[in-house]
Amino acid sequence: MEENEMTRMLLRDRDLKSTMLEAAIDGILVVDSNGAVVAHNRQFAEMWGISDEALGAGTDERLLQEVRDKLADPEGFTNKVKWLYENREEVCRDEIQLSGGRVLDRYSAPAVGKDGDYYGRVWYFRDMTERKELENELKAHRDHLGNLVAARTAEIQEEVIRRTRKEEQYLALIESIIEWVWEVDTHFIYTYLSPRICDFLGYKPGELIGKSPADIMPERERKRAMPLIRQAMADHKNFVDFQCVHVHRDGRHIFIEANGKPFYDLHGRLMGYRGSARDVTEHKRMIDALREREADLTAKSKSLEDVNSALRVLLKQRENDKKELEQRFVSNVREMVFPYLDKLQKKNLEPQQRAYVDIIKANLGQLTSPFAGNIRHLNFTPREIEVASLIRDGRTTKEIAEIIGVAPSAIHSHRDNIRKKLRLNGRDVNLRSYLRDLG
Repeated sequence: MEENEMTRMLLRDRDLKSTMLEAAIDGILVVDSNGAVVAHNRQFAEMWGISDEALGAGTDERLLQEVRDKLADPEGFTNKVKWLYENREEVCRDEIQLSGGRVLDRYSAPAVGKDGDYYGRVWYFRDMTERKELENELKAHRDHLGNLVAARTAEIQEEVIRRTRKEEQYLALIESIIEWVWEVDTHFIYTYLSPRICDFLGYKPGELIGKSPADIMPERERKRAMPLIRQAMADHKNFVDFQCVHVHRDGRHIFIEANGKPFYDLHGRLMGYRGSARDVTEHKRMIDALREREADLTAKSKSLEDVNSALRVLLKQRENDKKELEQRFVSNVREMVFPYLDKLQKKNLEPQQRAYVDIIKANLGQLTSPFAGNIRHLNFTPREIEVASLIRDGRTTKEIAEIIGVAPSAIHSHRDNIRKKLRLNGRDVNLRSYLRDLG
């Protein structure tokens, strides 16, 4: 049975129409060729928040007015409706934005009989808001993990190379799927299937009528799913987002999500179930891929943490080695050089020779003391470091000038520069005492 024939059947058979419409996941609205509302289901009214007054108006003008009031682009919707009524054979499928931020998938098809007569139009609406939000959340989570890996990689390798690694995988939007409609009896045997099942499982309805859904399930899935289905039927419970696996005609495994509700005869006896199902294979594969990717990024993050810890240990060891080398250098200078300088100072040297020996000893003393290291960050020139060291040792300006071989005025200039760099200008602070406190 073609989809348009099914629509005509819904228009003709009130009881079957009502049950089928209410079992559908989508919001459905059926109008005739004159624009009068023929049928709608509860999902449509709840989805749009349409008032009972508008639904009972007899024509769709009042109904469409309420619809337009809820749209982010009412003019575009109105133009699309006019175009569809002018082009009766056209099929429309797109997304529309409601003013509150919700997103609906819209599908509209003409109802045409075997004789080619135009009977009206069927509209299907599906709320895609939660699915869109889920896609955005998953993408944000994936991007966050990718950025974390990139940041930690750059931190470890910043001494060698600055490398930015940003990997993005864009998720394909899940296309809206128009479900196939099904009906089973109390033995869970198919008594009706809409033609759309062929699009997803490859079977024509006549090939499966009289068979059970279990006949197109893998054996392992049949053992899992059928007890759950039989228990739900025994309790007369609705099926809501029930997932199971079917085998396609070509042998592929298709994951489906089904919804259904029981229907009864006039005496309240259970006659079977009616509902709809859709293909969620691609959606499930996407979720599995994201989970696998998340696990992979988590493992990489843990590995980078281990490498970072090892690098910190190596850097600490290098710092310890450096300190040990400095201590050894200081010790060697004091033990292997200073004794000979002390002996030279006791000799009868000429004044200039004695000054040179004093300078050598003073400079070596600076190199082997923490003072030189403490003032290196103050941007002193080599001459200022020499003058500061002699001031620290208690030398007068005249003595410093004689030792260095410059005029006393030059030493005064150096003293002023040293006080400026130490920020002592205008402060009553003794320069020699301050330098001694630095180390």
